[in-house]
Amino acid sequence: MMATTTITTHRRLVRVLDENPEWLEALRTRLLTCELIELPRRMGGLDQRVGGVEERMGGLEQHSDEHTQTLAEHGQMLTDQGKAIARL
Repeated sequence: MMATTTITTHRRLVRVLDENPEWLEALRTRLLTCELIELPRRMGGLDQRVGGVEERMGGLEQHSDEHTQTLAEHGQMLTDQGKAIARL
């Protein structure tokens, strides 16, 4: 025979749920939608994808900086060549 638990206050309900995790899970399943229950797992996947995008963006930023530097160097070379041609 199962023991009966009388719950008369919300504090008692919380205590009973803390003492019986399977009750808490059953209640959670009844109260929350499937989407909310799945949210932590889905957010974990999103975190990983965002981390990958951030990593790739960092690489692009580095390449952009390198290209900017190369363009500046080429610009200076063209200026120097233009001056040399003008002297000729």
